[in-house]
Amino acid sequence: MYKNFAPDKLERVRKTLVKKGYPYWWPEVSDWIKTERGMVCEVCGLYSRDVVVHHIDGDKQNCTWENLLVVCPNYNKTGDCAAGKPYQCPGCGRPIRHRGYCMACNIERKEG
Repeated sequence: MYKNFAPDKLERVRKTLVKKGYPYWWPEVSDWIKTERGMVCEVCGLYSRDVVVHHIDGDKQNCTWENLLVVCPNYNKTGDCAAGKPYQCPGCGRPIRHRGYCMACNIERKEG
């Protein structure tokens, strides 16, 4: 996690992230979201220290709570979790979190 970086390394990381389109304060946001949501992939439920924060709408500047999803690295790259395909919301098509509902539509996940 970024909070363990030395100040000079963190500054180099910030510059690289800004070039890639992330906001300057992304390291703090990313660490905070992962910690708040328990380091668990919100799609498949896998606990991992390697989880990443995914922007649902693809806009790296949109760091609203509803737009950020903690996912396993495999999901972030391919859209599939190690545990299988994520549940899709029938209302908006977004992944439904393992907590059982779509935060955008408030639709409960149906098993099966």
